[in-house]
This record gives sequence, structure tokens and C-alpha cells, in this order.
Amino acid sequence: MMMALSWLPATLGVLAASQGLSSIQLGRLATAELLGLLIGATAASTRTLGSLRSWALVAAALMIVINIAVPLGAPSSSLALLRFAAGLGAGLGYGLGLKLCAVSERPTRMFGLLNAGISATMILGFQFIPRLQVSRNLGQWAGLRGGLATEIFALYALLAGVSFVLLARMRLPSTASSGHSGDVRRGLPRPTELIGLLSIGLSFIAYGAVWAFLPLLGVAHKLPASGVANATSIFAFVSLLGSIAIGSVPEHVPRWLLGGMSLILVMGGLYALYGFGTLRAYTLGCALCGFYWPFNMPLILGVLARLDTTGRASVLGGSMSTAGSALGPMIAGALIHSADYRPVGWMAAIMCAAAFGFLMILVGRSSALKLEPVN
Repeated sequence: MMMALSWLPATLGVLAASQGLSSIQLGRLATAELLGLLIGATAASTRTLGSLRSWALVAAALMIVINIAVPLGAPSSSLALLRFAAGLGAGLGYGLGLKLCAVSERPTRMFGLLNAGISATMILGFQFIPRLQVSRNLGQWAGLRGGLATEIFALYALLAGVSFVLLARMRLPSTASSGHSGDVRRGLPRPTELIGLLSIGLSFIAYGAVWAFLPLLGVAHKLPASGVANATSIFAFVSLLGSIAIGSVPEHVPRWLLGGMSLILVMGGLYALYGFGTLRAYTLGCALCGFYWPFNMPLILGVLARLDTTGRASVLGGSMSTAGSALGPMIAGALIHSADYRPVGWMAAIMCAAAFGFLMILVGRSSALKLEPVN
């Protein structure tokens, strides 16, 4: 259910070519889908696993209809509403995945594997859609009623159908019936949980600021287009490695140490991205930064899962990452002047450092509660 959202940048390119949409219209579509994801994931935090699966089934069926309606000739004015609804369905599915990870025996590992799956679909999208574009004559398209757009949205509908079947056949873990995840907590998160959520939100403001303008940063450095494309692909590939790495770390390794190591890597990556201007430094920066966020987020979610066994705090962590990713580009856009992207690098560094500070507080408080680290 998350694959269509993972392919969002490539899908926007298809819509721009086939529908002639402006950058403002494309931005509205992206914002609508991300807003739907945020609302869906937040709503999922207040549901039990049983009721959440029912909601996710309805959402999967809705996504099938939506992705069939778009290529059949849905008017441009309704595209934003349709993509919002698709994002809402993806958010419910994402929330279900996060909650299942939170109630597992080794939540940090499962969060890492979930992130790895999302990263893998992102890589497939970056490779699959451009190759499919090359095999089609974009100049002969006549709107969304045929050609590549029809094939892509039909694929999204098919994937939603597969999700529907998997959800219908899925057996919920026994912990759900034993009370481990069956209780529903309402109201505001506890102060310690808010610290973890704030850490995720700040780090993903940095992510949104860096990722959204990464290709344009390469253009500002006057780097070759092929080099920029390869470097951004490395960013996505290394994010997959980061997700797998955090799931492989032994549970006795202190969480603050892992967070500190990842902070050093991202600081080096930001310096390479914004401080030089060569293709080698740009590529190195993409690799180091790409590792940080998929490694750091499951780390924090694992601590939150131990603090809140209902899984609510972990699902809200997913919402915070989405909110931060949406807010980051807005802040970065206000900081960029005359193709000078260095203020964005400084802002991202400050956000990541602050996120590490809150992670230290979170780990300290969880240790005071005598909670053992989980992997």
C-alpha cells in the first residue's frame, strides 16, 4: 500500500509529461498525498490491531477504485482529492505495519525491516518508471487515458488488490488477544514519549529539507546530470543498507552510542554535500546522509515500543516522520537565496544535533524506568 507513495517523485514526472501539470499543481498533488498519509497514520494510532486491519481493508479497496479512476479520465481538478484519498489509505496501511512491528518480540529489527521494504520499493520506482518512460513515445500521449500513465496507475491498483488479499488472510499476533496491544490509549502521549516523537520530527525536518532539494543542489554545484542521478540513486540504495544494519545490531549495544555514531556520519555527509561542490564530495554526502535516517528512525521507534506496548507511540512516530518530511522543504525553500544552499545544510545539521539530544534524554529516561533495550 506504501509503494505508490514511495514512487511519488517518479509518478509526478509521469503526470507532468502526460497531463502538462505545472510545478505548483504537482506540489499540490504531493502535499495532498502526504497530508493523507499523515492523517491516516495518526488515525491508526488510536485503533486496535483488529479494527485497524478492518479499516486497512476498506482503504485497500478504496485505493483500487482510485487508481482505476485516474487513468479512465478523472478530471485534473479532482486529482488532488483522489491522491489525498490514496495517501489516507497508505497511511492506514503504514500505521498497521508500525503497530505490528511495535508489538513484535524484537521491534527495532522489525522497524528496520519495514523501512528496508519501503526503501527497496523506492529504488524499484526510480529504476522502473524511467526505464518504462524511455520505451514510450511521450510526445504522442493524449492525457491520462492511455500510454504509460494508464499502465502505472493500473499497477498501483493491482498492488492495492494484492494488499487487500494479504490483509484478508493475515493472522494477527497472539499478543493482540493477550492484552499486549489490545488496549487503546487516548489523549496526549506521555512526556517521555513526546521526547522521542520530537526527536523523530526534528530529524525528518532535516530529511525533507535535504532530500527535496538534493537534485537541485547538484545543479547549483554545476555537476553533470548523470552524476547527480547516480548519486541520488546511491542515497536510496544506502538507505536500504541503513535499515538492514539497525536490525542487525546486537541488543546489548547502547542506543545512545548508535545514535552518536549515526550523527557523526550525517554531519560528515552534510559537510560533503554543502561544503565543497565536487561530484565526489556530492556522492559521498549522498551515501552518508542516506544511511542516517533509515538507521536512526527504527532506533528511536524501538525505544518507544518498549515505553508504550500498545504501539500507539510508534505509530505516532511514523506520523511525525511524515510531518517533518513535509515541513522540511518549506523551511528549506525559505532559506535558499540566489542558489546558495549552505543555509539548508546548517539548518539540517542543527536539527539532527537537536534530535540526538532528545534521543539521549529518551534513552536516559527509559533506563531510569529500568527498560532493557530491545532489538
